[in-house]
Amino acid sequence: MVAVAKLVFDLFLPSEEVGLTRLTSIQHEEAVVRRLFEKAVANFLALELSPAKGWKVMPGKWLNWQTEFATPGILAIFPQMKTDIVLENAVQRRRIVIDTKFAGIFARSEYREQVLQSPYIYQMYAYLRSQVGKGEPLSDVAEGILLHPAIDASVDETVRIQGHAIRFVTVDLTLPAPLILDTLSSLVRSPADGLT
Repeated sequence: MVAVAKLVFDLFLPSEEVGLTRLTSIQHEEAVVRRLFEKAVANFLALELSPAKGWKVMPGKWLNWQTEFATPGILAIFPQMKTDIVLENAVQRRRIVIDTKFAGIFARSEYREQVLQSPYIYQMYAYLRSQVGKGEPLSDVAEGILLHPAIDASVDETVRIQGHAIRFVTVDLTLPAPLILDTLSSLVRSPADGLT
């Protein structure tokens, strides 16, 4: 665990490439590697985005469902929502919800060889739309980013759904560190840059 903590602190991102740090088999489990990826991205953004320019980085932010008419037992069994990373900039009037996935960005469908993973889109949609209309202006215009490692494809595509830009981005973890950091730095570019 000390090696994992050092990787997160030093902003290293996990990859399958041979390097100076080795993860044991228990640390290689998908959940641990995904969490490491999430923490490395959050730490990088916390260092990269200046509070002096209005940025606030919030790893692991809990969101509330807008529920009504709940039966007595529902709260004990209803799932909670916790984002991976939320970026806010009050000056630019932006909120960006980032969900990191340590899995391929594509799935296969009956009709297409490559299609974006539906469950991830539904999850991001729930993060964004469930917060609308709560009297918090940034929630009404929030953006989403699904960030995956590049597996067989590089992707940087954006769509707007009901007023929320959702960006699908991959980062190639086999590239030299400066190129990986460039990709992560680009996460805060305006969604309008990718929309026509």
